[in-house]
Amino acid sequence: MNKITTFIKRIPKKASLLVLILAAAIIIPANLFAWGPDRPTYTIEHPADHVTFDSITNNPDYGDERNFVTIKDASVPGLSSWSDELQVQNGKEYLVRMYVHNNAASNLNLVAKDVTARFNVPTYSANRIQIDGYLSSSNATPSSVWDQAVFTDTNDFKIEYVPGSASYTNNVFTAGTPIADTVTSTGSLLGYSSMNGNIPGCFQYAGYLVFKVKAIEPSFDVQKTVRINGIDDKTFKETVNVQPGSKVDFQIYFNNNGGTQLTNVYASDVLPSGMTYVDGSALLYDSLGKHTLPDVLTTSGVNIGGYIPGGDAYVRFTAKIADNKDLTICGVNTLTNIGKITTSIGTKQDTATVTVTKTCQPNECKPGIPVGDSRCETPKECKPGIPVGDKRCAPTELPHTGPAEDVMNLIGIGTLVASIGYYRSSRRELLNRR
Repeated sequence: MNKITTFIKRIPKKASLLVLILAAAIIIPANLFAWGPDRPTYTIEHPADHVTFDSITNNPDYGDERNFVTIKDASVPGLSSWSDELQVQNGKEYLVRMYVHNNAASNLNLVAKDVTARFNVPTYSANRIQIDGYLSSSNATPSSVWDQAVFTDTNDFKIEYVPGSASYTNNVFTAGTPIADTVTSTGSLLGYSSMNGNIPGCFQYAGYLVFKVKAIEPSFDVQKTVRINGIDDKTFKETVNVQPGSKVDFQIYFNNNGGTQLTNVYASDVLPSGMTYVDGSALLYDSLGKHTLPDVLTTSGVNIGGYIPGGDAYVRFTAKIADNKDLTICGVNTLTNIGKITTSIGTKQDTATVTVTKTCQPNECKPGIPVGDSRCETPKECKPGIPVGDKRCAPTELPHTGPAEDVMNLIGIGTLVASIGYYRSSRRELLNRR
């Protein structure tokens, strides 16, 4: 602070106003969001002449006592790794620590009365959560001091106090003594030889209050299942096989398995081709009972309300399978339905499958080929497997060409007759020579 003041005094007067504004933007927020109140400070060489807490700036074991609230990962052993800010991981536990020291000189024998520790542990969800610790005494000046520590993450999360985890450690209670859970609400008394609110002045009477919190990120789960409508087996499954023209019941299960409340939860569904929604069939089952939903589940989606951690709901509706003639593929048709849940933290989906077999006539297409496909045309002059029009389907004999063809036929016949006559004459001449 002294260096900043010296710097301001050295700048030209014309620029001093702008610098003061900039300094205020930096210095004031730092004080607002660090420790407080602004108070006289002391050193180990010159302790306080009255009861006051955590105001020594060169504590050889701790450092600046005004920074008396710190946090760390509970899984990290030892006395190190304490900090003012850290990034959390979902489901992990963290330690919150308060250093408690009556700065009054030991030779004054000044005992702090009604020493109380209190923490503000927010219950909201955010990506940055500040915990404030307050230390007060009825005869201290100032009567209350405070400090903070901050948890952060890239996603929203919630910090929860772990009940029964608070304890106080000093030279008497070296293994720690339990502190009431009211430390995170109305506050809890501290002490030295007992938790009676009395703490004498000097280092030997100092102590640490520590408790655990848990970081919980919001989360939810979605499951989509199906069953055949109107049969005795009411079990929902991942897949079913049905007949053309029949009906199925779909179910979307939602579960808030995170640590925060989720509001304005939306359910929606995407029906595949070959399946239609049955009007008036959408129902919601939650902790309040059974509710009818509007017929917008397969279009815009429907708001199914808000759910506390652990809360869940079932959305059900009926769909009709297309008749045999309206199914797309001869043979097995696989119809995949998609159920979606959308919340403030994102969208999740799951699928359920219905299989239905289309029966085709002999002159219809082969299984797996849509009706109307050109491959369903029957080649008339072609071999099996060769498309109509393929050059391999051309006739093997020469085409008829009219008069020219007749002339060629006569020439061929004449040649044949002449050949036969020549053959007979040759045979007779050969016999005469014998």
